[in-house]
Amino acid sequence: MSKIDEKNKNLMNALEDLGVSYRQFGKMEKKFWKKAEAPVRLIDVLSVLTKVELDAIRKQLELGGMSTLKKAELAAELAQVIPAHLERVLSIFDQEMYNLIKKLIKKSGLLPIEDVSLDYNINSLTNLGIVFPVMLNGQKQYAMPVELLDQFNQIDQAKLQECIQRNSEWIRLIHGMTYYYGVIESSKMIDKLEDLTKNEVDIRKYSQVVRLASDYYQLMGVYYHRLDGYLVDESINNVEEIIEEHRSRPDVDYYPFTKKQFFIAGQPGFIDKSPEMVKFLRFLSESYDMTAEDKDEIAEALIYMINSNDPPSKLIEYLQSALEFPTFEFVQQLTAHVMEVYNNTRKWALKGYKPTELRKERENHLNSKPAHPFLQPHSPSNVIDFSTRQKVGRNDPCPCGSGKKYKKCCGK
Repeated sequence: MSKIDEKNKNLMNALEDLGVSYRQFGKMEKKFWKKAEAPVRLIDVLSVLTKVELDAIRKQLELGGMSTLKKAELAAELAQVIPAHLERVLSIFDQEMYNLIKKLIKKSGLLPIEDVSLDYNINSLTNLGIVFPVMLNGQKQYAMPVELLDQFNQIDQAKLQECIQRNSEWIRLIHGMTYYYGVIESSKMIDKLEDLTKNEVDIRKYSQVVRLASDYYQLMGVYYHRLDGYLVDESINNVEEIIEEHRSRPDVDYYPFTKKQFFIAGQPGFIDKSPEMVKFLRFLSESYDMTAEDKDEIAEALIYMINSNDPPSKLIEYLQSALEFPTFEFVQQLTAHVMEVYNNTRKWALKGYKPTELRKERENHLNSKPAHPFLQPHSPSNVIDFSTRQKVGRNDPCPCGSGKKYKKCCGK
């Protein structure tokens, strides 16, 4: 089964679960793939869009003075102004998006759907008025109208490439940051970008680049918590919880990853396998016939569960559902490995730190303090949390930030 057929099958299954019939799906598809004729002209594809779709283009391009126009008038007006905005639109693209446009240019503006990566939301480019899904001679294709092909040849490519390289760097770094931190305040993100790239960030341009990348890659999104804006990893279900975890540790800054580390983490499909995770996967390979893909799937699932604040017992339940445990001794060894993985995985809630790293920092902080009559090394029930100046009870959360009770963590 091809990737396209598999995706269509999965879509149909999902629609059936929602009570959508095959006939309804066919109508939805027909509305999406607009019938067109070659050569594809801008006015023709705009004329078959709905007023809502035309308004979406107008808003995305930030075009004023058109909100009161009727559908036909708006289509005609957009057909006139979109070519003039092509260079501005392309200036918020990264290399991946630009390569798609170059591919369309090379194919005279028509690209069959099977030649397009389904990993990306190509339809986000429709809202910019430059790439449209069409049905041409019975074939689904993405089309770039001929007026835009002509306009593309007049654009200063050297100047455009500078923008594309900058945007590619921004997006890769942002993906790396949201991978490790889960959520990060927009203001902090901009500060980090300026620090990592050694260049000032134009906030308006940054906002446009982030908005498009969020729609196109669907790996991150913009989230508003109270009055603050955040960039978030799209896989997070408990965004509010992670934000509150960050706010509960004002004395802990985001882990200081290097630019290279963010770049590596920003690659599609990256999995941050700690030495403990590698050791655990090697342990599993000794008992099971596993492919590299099998091990990646397990590693990714465990990291996600840890970042979702699932306890170690849930991780073991997941492994038990995927693998058959041969002996009790094996379970004991597996549990020990899981605990090592759990304590050495970088967590969203800890701003990219591993629990063991924060614990060491807390211990170093405590050891650097002068001896105090109420803080004795052999009296765990008298430990004071320096961030709150409150006594830490045995059943209180451990001040190291691990999420465990004190008696189960540093109070052992």
